[in-house]
Amino acid sequence: MFGYEYEDYLLFSWALYNCSSKYWEIDKDNFIRTLGEIFRFSETKVKTLINTFLINREEFIVLYEQFATIDPKMKVYDFNPLLMKPIVTSNGSDLLFPMPFSIFIAVTEGMYQQICTAKGLEFKSAFGKHPYEDYIEHILKLHNYLYIKEFVYRFQKNNLRSPDFMLVKNNHVIFIELKARVPMISLRTTNYTKYKEELKTSLGAALAQCFKKEGHLKSGFINHEKLPKNISRISHIAITLEEFNIADETGLEEAIKENGGVLSDSSYHVMSTGTLESILEEDTRDIFQYCIDREEAGTTNRHLSDGDVKREKLTSTRDQNLMELIVKKNNLISK
Repeated sequence: MFGYEYEDYLLFSWALYNCSSKYWEIDKDNFIRTLGEIFRFSETKVKTLINTFLINREEFIVLYEQFATIDPKMKVYDFNPLLMKPIVTSNGSDLLFPMPFSIFIAVTEGMYQQICTAKGLEFKSAFGKHPYEDYIEHILKLHNYLYIKEFVYRFQKNNLRSPDFMLVKNNHVIFIELKARVPMISLRTTNYTKYKEELKTSLGAALAQCFKKEGHLKSGFINHEKLPKNISRISHIAITLEEFNIADETGLEEAIKENGGVLSDSSYHVMSTGTLESILEEDTRDIFQYCIDREEAGTTNRHLSDGDVKREKLTSTRDQNLMELIVKKNNLISK
């Protein structure tokens, strides 16, 4: 769909952001020549990469107005075209880059939304079952969590699947269900009520699965060598790709029941992938203590999950190391 390997787009975004650290207006010809020299990209390739994220001023205005809400209270949720097309040009001008960090949103969520728009729900389903689960496993492994991936178990002569992930620490088990299929981004502003209801339905379906499988675990149908013999605490987490989430006890409980779930004494949490990353990367607590603190404080349904993350300035060179690996792989610097 985009013409080149995803790594090419990552390299391009890194180079563009690096250039923007000095200038927010970038000479197009010089930039094309520079990328050709550094990354050995052809001129055609660089132009294609640029055009993927390029929008002219008139198109920007049209796109913004297309999704803009008339409700002044909801303006904060208006779709910002720069999150998908962060490079602006006007009348053949050089490349204007007013929000440098937006290139990293565009090269991740922005490209994902473009694919979803073009491919529809079938792609979202496939994405949720494969790359999304792989990524969550990657970051859990990166932070040395003990986890159990989804496996098949027998229940009343049927083959069922365990939670996408079960995290284990001592006698505490966390059930994680992932939902890649979330409301289209345009609904945030064109129909906020429908957007919120669709998000509740998606989260309710995930949490209903958690509670059903908790019952199967307690009944002895779910067994695994990594599970503790005496489980003292179970927590449930529904994770979506949607950064905007909700804190709504009544609505979520109704959605869980509508999807056939039966609530237990266990608490549940809903969060975005970004919030999970923040807990793992920035919070001095692990995910288990994060859940315990919210559950004991009673904030699981009163606070947005991101609001309960205790962010500390933890030093990490992981992102820098990752970029160096990408660059080395492309033979751009000496090993």
